[in-house]
Amino acid sequence: MKRKIIWIVPAVLIVIAGGVFGFVKLRHTEPLICLDAGHGGKDTGAMTEDGRLEKDDNLAMTLAVGKILEDKGYQVIYTRTDDSTVSLEERYTLSNKKHATVFVAIHRNSAENEAASGIEAWIKNTSPVPDRKLATNILKQLDRVGFGIDRGVCAGYRGDLTKNYAVNAHTKCKSCLLELGFMSNKLDNERFDQNFDAYAEAIAKGIIRSL
Repeated sequence: MKRKIIWIVPAVLIVIAGGVFGFVKLRHTEPLICLDAGHGGKDTGAMTEDGRLEKDDNLAMTLAVGKILEDKGYQVIYTRTDDSTVSLEERYTLSNKKHATVFVAIHRNSAENEAASGIEAWIKNTSPVPDRKLATNILKQLDRVGFGIDRGVCAGYRGDLTKNYAVNAHTKCKSCLLELGFMSNKLDNERFDQNFDAYAEAIAKGIIRSL
């Protein structure tokens, strides 16, 4: 009887170990994409004179990109799926807690100069290769659709390049923050509306090519 127990215990340990290592392998081989719709709730983001709100554009594009990715079989989590107020800490904490592979924040730009136009992507000012690759891949796909001026990949924080956007600074995976045209520019708004589906497809494709 004792001899049987001696053989059973190692066997059980092997099964448990296999399960643990199998879980770890699964978590690292199946990409998890975290999409962050900028602003929301009390935080409207930029606003146009006719009442267009950045938070609404951000959410609409985020959900569209997410659906495309999900339809292609990818796992997607969202920092918000409705008009909720979500703190910056809650956004990057969700990504880190779920062990996301990629984090993409979707925003729209604004400026006092109505002539300001185009798209850009922001990454950490340490400019890690994975972050820059992610941002570059997305911008390349948007360029193919046609979004006016490509303002390129920027590192740091607008107005102070020694700092970083919180969602880039604190996420533990590769990340970028997209600025999809200027709400203060009428033509950029028209492009955003007329090519909405194509832009969503382009962003999704850029993310996939970075996985």
